Amino acid sequence: KSQFEIVQTFDIFVGEKNGQKQKKGDLRTPTGTYQLTKQLYKLDQFYGPLAIVLSYPNDWDQSQNRTGGGIWIHGRPLNGQKRNNYTKGCLALDNQDLKKLDQYINQVWRPWFSNHILTMDTITANFLAQFNIDFK
Repeated sequence: KSQFEIVQTFDIFVGEKNGQKQKKGDLRTPTGTYQLTKQLYKLDQFYGPLAIVLSYPNDWDQSQNRTGGGIWIHGRPLNGQKRNNYTKGCLALDNQDLKKLDQYINQVWRPWFSNHILTMDTITANFLAQFNIDFK
């Protein structure tokens, strides 16, 4: 039996190009297991109300000579500006969904934030994190 349970699903936007991220600027979203390293709140309005920084590239990515960084889970423009239905490699959620995710992180993960993991499979757009939460 799995130790995971789906408790919430979200629609997301990922990188413009399909496939595993290999290098900075390739417009792909990494697939793998990443730590949530910090939350950012005072950003340009383009990124929505906040962003959650992921630990890409992790040790496995580096062993595969994958480069890049700055992979965030972020929102959509606060001013209502239309944007493409893809990102440059980050994961973008609707702002209300991002706020729900942030509340969950603050309630459940905050005391141990850097020790928790988000597993991403961008092909199926499933996100599975420890402590019984699944993001889609």
